[in-house]
Amino acid sequence: MNYIFPNFRRLGLFLLGILLCLGLVWHLLPSDGRGHRKPARGIQRGLNATPTSSKKASTVDRHRGGRQFPLLDDPSIAASVGSRDQPVIRLVHQSWVNATLPPLFARWAGSFGRCFPTYRYALWTDEDNRRLIAEHYPWFLARFDSYGVGVQKADVSRLFYMYHYGGLYCDLDCECLANFEHMLANTSLAFGAMDGKMIYSSSDSSYVDEGQIENSFMYSRPKHPFFWELIRVLNTTTEGLPIMTSGPYLIMRGIHSARKRGLDKTKFDGLPYLTIYPPHLFNPYSWIRHNAPSCRLFGDFSEESLARCRNSFKTSYVIQYHTQVWDKGKHNVLNRIKF
Repeated sequence: MNYIFPNFRRLGLFLLGILLCLGLVWHLLPSDGRGHRKPARGIQRGLNATPTSSKKASTVDRHRGGRQFPLLDDPSIAASVGSRDQPVIRLVHQSWVNATLPPLFARWAGSFGRCFPTYRYALWTDEDNRRLIAEHYPWFLARFDSYGVGVQKADVSRLFYMYHYGGLYCDLDCECLANFEHMLANTSLAFGAMDGKMIYSSSDSSYVDEGQIENSFMYSRPKHPFFWELIRVLNTTTEGLPIMTSGPYLIMRGIHSARKRGLDKTKFDGLPYLTIYPPHLFNPYSWIRHNAPSCRLFGDFSEESLARCRNSFKTSYVIQYHTQVWDKGKHNVLNRIKF
């Protein structure tokens, strides 16, 4: 008996150690936000996936120069990578109708992987957009469903990405030329202006001094009140919205209002409330002024003309090519088999 009890004690301690290790592993597994743990393999698969293009098109990986750009196949996972304690929210959002990108957009999406190889990437589909609102902001769902035009739902959805997760949003017709994390480190909210104006009267509620500010390039800390205010405005507006009113004009209205109330002089999360960068940094090619002869709107370009356009802005961090795939550029972008 003197030999049996010590053996049982050793066995008990061994089993207890196994249970503690299993408990620790379970605790470290990522959560889906509803109290359920996801298997580590599922997360790894999401991190290694890439936005896909059609069988006739090349995938994003071919344009990354070998750099890995993690993709969150379930955008809800983004909650685990966007933290208010981070100096910069290292998360890139983009959106498309589904998870299959046209070849041209797949190529440009890969450019952000080259610029930010350590960032997480969320490609939001129409289905993901509605799910985000239904699960986290159900009180807005009726208003969201009331938008009849797909591009309006996409415009509105990105407000929720920025508020809920924070990070960087760029349209799919944007190409990243160089890393600009240092431009994001000292602000809680950033936009890039574009040359040209559509609104000239300073009394207009969407007037801004900088000219035109698109919703195609945005950076934000999570839970920034700027986006909450825009969401609140949309939810209290019952009439239909012109297309531009749910996008650029809404952003400019928010900026106009923030400045009128002096919020642009305050801070959020200990950082400046609002920063607007000049056009040459993030939106150098203007669809209003057509300020680069080598660039063409609506995706109507060749490989050679695209290279000339890019070379026109060597000091820029991002170029938006303004394909307007939701309107005039639809045929040029979607029907291009390869690029």
